[in-house]
Amino acid sequence: MWSGQDGDIRFTAAGGWYLLISGPMFQIILFLWFWRFLIWAAFLFRISRLSLRPRPTDPDLVGGLGYLVPVGQVEAYKIQASCEDTYS
Repeated sequence: MWSGQDGDIRFTAAGGWYLLISGPMFQIILFLWFWRFLIWAAFLFRISRLSLRPRPTDPDLVGGLGYLVPVGQVEAYKIQASCEDTYS
């Protein structure tokens, strides 16, 4: 990442790229992912505190909680996509 002689420190091209491009980009993506996770956790926590009365005879076949199904499908696709990269 850096090279130097006699106490003189100079960044290499890779070090400069990391310092100016890759590092901040990674931090932004990590922060956005963490923020999204916190929002989702708060949403689920608030839903868990509601006095829901799911009915098994509801037409959406999930007891009236059908609005949560698309979100689970999107998250499942993301998990599947990340796992396929690791094992191929």
